[in-house]
Formats: sequence, structure tokens, C-alpha cells
Amino acid sequence: MDKEEEAAIVEMMAMTDAELELVPFTIVKWQCQGKGCTNGTKVRDYGIAPIYFHPRKSIRWFHIDDYIWNCSKHNKFVKRLQKSFSYEAICEKIFDPDKIKIQPLK
Repeated sequence: MDKEEEAAIVEMMAMTDAELELVPFTIVKWQCQGKGCTNGTKVRDYGIAPIYFHPRKSIRWFHIDDYIWNCSKHNKFVKRLQKSFSYEAICEKIFDPDKIKIQPLK
């Protein structure tokens, strides 16, 4: 990636919501990483993968390799298990590290 592309990405990440609405994007599904789970949330792909935009989260721009998304069912389950087990042990048993994180909407 050259400096011009990097500058464009930084500029896009600094845009307001109203400005981002004018930039073309594709809506994709960020899958829950729970084994066998098909739940997900919609995120925007502005063509700068692996960086995506979630309009409702506090972390609006995120690198897909830095975060695991859990559906509400798995999130509650993980929070209960964290009282007794380490997060690493829970991830090993519940989450599928090979699962594709981003799927096109059907």
C-alpha cells in the first residue's frame, strides 16, 4: 500500500456519518465465532478490507483480525463462564478460529 492509499484511508476514517453515507459501500455479515452459530451483525465494507465499519458500536472502525464478535447468546454464555474459567480456555472450547468472519449477505 502506497502513501496515497494510506492517506485516503486515514481521511475516510475521519469522516462523519453523513459524509460516509455518500461513499459507496457493501453491507456484509460479521459472523459470530461460536462453533456452529449462524448469527451475525451487519457491517459496512468500504473496500479497505480487512478494515470494516460498524455504525452502532463504540469501536466503529475495526481490523477483522483484532476482534471476535459474539452474538448475544454466546456473549452472555462467555460472561457467565468467565467467573470460573480463563478467557483463553473459553475461546478454545467455544469459538472456531477457522470460521470465516465476514460473509456476503444472502
